[in-house]
Amino acid sequence: METTHFVTGATGFVGSALVLRLLAEQGNTIVCGARAKDRDQARIRVESALREAARLAGRELEAGELARVSPVVFDLAGGLATTVDRAPVHAMWHVAAAQRTEEQYRAELARTNVTGTQTAFEVARAAGARRFCFVSDASSALVATEGAVAFERACDPLAVTEPYHRSKLEAEQWLLAQRGGPRLAIFRCVTPVGHSKTGEAFARRGLDRFAHELRLLRDLMTDQHMGSFLAHRAVNLRANGQAFFHALPVDLLADAMARIEASGSESSIFHVANATPPRVELVFRRLFFAMGWCAPNFNVAEKHFTTLDEHLDKAWARYHGAYARPLEIAQPATLAALGGAIEHGIVTASTMGEPRPSIVQAGAD
Repeated sequence: METTHFVTGATGFVGSALVLRLLAEQGNTIVCGARAKDRDQARIRVESALREAARLAGRELEAGELARVSPVVFDLAGGLATTVDRAPVHAMWHVAAAQRTEEQYRAELARTNVTGTQTAFEVARAAGARRFCFVSDASSALVATEGAVAFERACDPLAVTEPYHRSKLEAEQWLLAQRGGPRLAIFRCVTPVGHSKTGEAFARRGLDRFAHELRLLRDLMTDQHMGSFLAHRAVNLRANGQAFFHALPVDLLADAMARIEASGSESSIFHVANATPPRVELVFRRLFFAMGWCAPNFNVAEKHFTTLDEHLDKAWARYHGAYARPLEIAQPATLAALGGAIEHGIVTASTMGEPRPSIVQAGAD
């Protein structure tokens, strides 16, 4: 029996990984929404993204997989949407989102992440979708958490001021208030990193982008004959080294979401996170080791900061999300739906002693 899934943001890092995971089930047909001027352009963008996602997984995209993909135009930022010509839809996966963090993008974030989510939900309702799966951000819930643990429950958007996090929580709040239509599943995902098999990613954001900036700095220092300086002098950072580094390989995020949806769980909020995350300090040690540098110092007094320290600390501050405090992520609904915890050596405290590909290769082009 054919089962249709609709995935928005199918050309993105998480969206394309999710499409590949859904295609692993032979009876699935995937409608892939993408920003494009017409359906032909949407097909080109979607096929290109899926081929790249398959490459990151260490394989090639098969013709039989492409035959079960139906690209359509779906541009939430421009206020355009499409109806689904394959009804009814089993599940609508809303992955598309704007991820700017700067204050000047607040209006764009509200339009794309809040109004766009409302549009996607109405498309799902019109298509007769049984479930609306909203891919949210675990760091938004962490930022809004007052205690030491983030629970799988609604968060107050007014508890945060940063525009990206507020937009995600406002979208969650609106969805949770809806009555009628598809059953809701909110997936609060931790930071996606490179594929579990290859360590590769095609989106430079979060840790991947920070590692890229470290590489650029290393190259600049080499050009200025300072290449070994940071091998002997530790950088000072304001980050809390004891905070948990919440991240998972993108394919494990996609697999967990697909399995939770298939479980038929009646819960509405799920924390898709590593059950045993390492501390930020441990991750930085491995990352700086890969660069050939000393491990950084954390929570250093301001008077000890140099211009170089300020540069690196500012770069990390743009990506650290909720790493300022050592918060834990509760996962009772997630663990019940999966029948166990999500763990992986790349970001698991017990196995961070050995470098994994995405850490070792963090400075590669």
